[in-house]
Amino acid sequence: MIMREKRPENEVSLIIYGFKKLGEEHFAEEFFQMLQDANKAYIPDKIGMSEPIKTPFSLEQAKIMWVESERFYSSFGNIMLKGKKFRGDIIWQNDNSNIIGLHISRELAIKNNGTERLTDLAKKLFLWANGAWGYVNHSSNSMYTPGLSFRTCIGGIPWMALFGPPYVEMFGREVIETAPCKVEEFAENCFMLLTSDEPMPLTCELQETQARVKKHLGEDAFCRYDHPTRLTIEDMKAGKGRTSTEGYRSPDLSAYIKDTMKKEDAELIVDAVEDEMITKSQRTGIRKEFMAFVRKNNPEVEVVTEKNDSIVLKVEGKEIECFFDNLYKVCENTDSLEEREQIYEHFLRTLPKNKEEISLKTHGASIMPRLAPVSILDELAKLGAIPHRPFADTGLIITYVIDFPEKVMYLTNKHLAQLDIDEDSLHSLAMTNIEKTFPVEAVINVLDQKAAYTVKIMDSHDAARVLLIPKYLLKGTEVVALIPDRNTLVIASVPADGNWSKLKKLAQAASGRPLFTNPLLVSKNGFTTIQ
Repeated sequence: MIMREKRPENEVSLIIYGFKKLGEEHFAEEFFQMLQDANKAYIPDKIGMSEPIKTPFSLEQAKIMWVESERFYSSFGNIMLKGKKFRGDIIWQNDNSNIIGLHISRELAIKNNGTERLTDLAKKLFLWANGAWGYVNHSSNSMYTPGLSFRTCIGGIPWMALFGPPYVEMFGREVIETAPCKVEEFAENCFMLLTSDEPMPLTCELQETQARVKKHLGEDAFCRYDHPTRLTIEDMKAGKGRTSTEGYRSPDLSAYIKDTMKKEDAELIVDAVEDEMITKSQRTGIRKEFMAFVRKNNPEVEVVTEKNDSIVLKVEGKEIECFFDNLYKVCENTDSLEEREQIYEHFLRTLPKNKEEISLKTHGASIMPRLAPVSILDELAKLGAIPHRPFADTGLIITYVIDFPEKVMYLTNKHLAQLDIDEDSLHSLAMTNIEKTFPVEAVINVLDQKAAYTVKIMDSHDAARVLLIPKYLLKGTEVVALIPDRNTLVIASVPADGNWSKLKKLAQAASGRPLFTNPLLVSKNGFTTIQ
């Protein structure tokens, strides 16, 4: 699996890669007991097998879901967790591998002797999952290995590194024991390395310590970042279709892997999603709080219409529809009304005024494409005619927005005149902008590994990234794309047995307002809807 990170700025993650099939009910009970023993706040409020995560947690319900997930997916099982300052997922596959991912606000992770309890939890989970490699890192200390899995190389040395027997054999016991940091053998041939007293934002001093440990262990075991992580179509045609695995020193995992799943029969394995979806109740609370703030502090601003995901305000006689995606994201990790009111005030200050002009120089880099149902034309009629074009045979249209920090603004034909640009040039510019954040490695790995990749950057443009997939497919290759809502893009392999039932079910699993409920077959030539 390849994880694409888009995380809160002050979060601590515990990631473990192990080799034990965990589908039996007693494993669920053991897992949640370890979480509770470490910190009661680690027990989730809600659980689910996929987004949206909305089933209230109880141990009995968790045990049922734990076992049922494997029956549903057949080639793997998983459960996802969500709490106020905690989220996570655990997945186990038929080749005996498993991945545990827990993401905790740093405040929760370190307060009330939390560092010691987190350390103890990491060691217990590592042994429980028969861990080979694991780590705990602060969100500023990235461990992302673009296009490569831990079976080829590891991303670096973070705050805590956990090495199991395969890595002890590869590095050598004496080398690990003499690493220039705190070292503990917490079980036979299982070592923990710590580079600071607690998980903390990356500093120059911490970076130097981690570099020394990395050099001591041998830099050929760690990801090289001198290769391109964004491949152009010319790169792919030239044979640069994947990140090179040459020159890495990798552990021997053959004794751990059970070969029970043929590659051509591999079913959908959705990557761990590193973005928290805020709940409907949270959204409602933020929206109502914002409305009250407007009426109290800005009586000159009239609230015309309120919807779940937007609001129409009249400012200086002009009606402006503001979409809440970015406002929800900014408010998500705030702890006080005072913090949020500062955000609301800034949001209102940045609303476009009647005389405000937009220009390519100022706003060109923020123009993005957006997929929307054709009904959006009626919803936005008060703004005037908007430039758009059909999206294949989906019944959706491609529209265009300016992506401001706190909101998006749909472009109208009047805006095109201000920008002095035609519709074709507008489309080209929007596609160029969104391509900067397109995960090319996702397409490559889906084709190569017959797996699946979920993109949830959560900037409200995830679904629109589907428009770029054909560019990165070679002639004769196909993948499947799902865009159940505008904050989700799943890229998957075409079912080898022709059975689309599971993909169709996932296509209907919208988190928020549904966008498109059918799978799309994608080739170099474009898109075909699977009915």
